[in-house]
Amino acid sequence: MHAIIIGEDEVAARLAALLLTSHEHVYIIVSNPHRAEELSMRFPAAMVVQGPGADAESLSAAGAREADVVYALANEDAVNIAACLLARNMFGVRRQLALSVRSCADDAYHALGIECLCGPERLARELHALAERETARR
Repeated sequence: MHAIIIGEDEVAARLAALLLTSHEHVYIIVSNPHRAEELSMRFPAAMVVQGPGADAESLSAAGAREADVVYALANEDAVNIAACLLARNMFGVRRQLALSVRSCADDAYHALGIECLCGPERLARELHALAERETARR
C-alpha cells in the first residue's frame, strides 16, 4: 500500500510508525523544515516531503498518482479538506481519510465525500483498527 500522511504532530508520526511496521510505502508531507528533518531521522524507511500539505507539488513529490490512500491529519480543517480534494480530483487517489479538527466541520467533510474522523483520540483508534485490518488481509 502506498500511503501519504499530511501532518506533523504526534498523531501523524504514530500512524507512520504503524504503517511502516506493515512494510507499507509511507510518504509524510510536513510544512515545517525542522520537523521534516526530525521525521526523516525518526523514520528512515519513510519518504518525508517538506512543503504545504494542500499543494499539488507536495502531493506529486509524495507520489500521489500511485497512492492508495491519503491521511490528512493537519491541524486545520481547510488544509485537510483541500488536500483530500486535490488528491482525489487531481491525482485520482480513491481513498481519503481526514481529521476533523472542529466537530462542526464534520458535515462539510461528508458533503465532499471525504471520510472524516472527529478528534485525535478517535482518529488514533480508527487508524489503528484500519492498519490491523490491512495487515490481517496479507
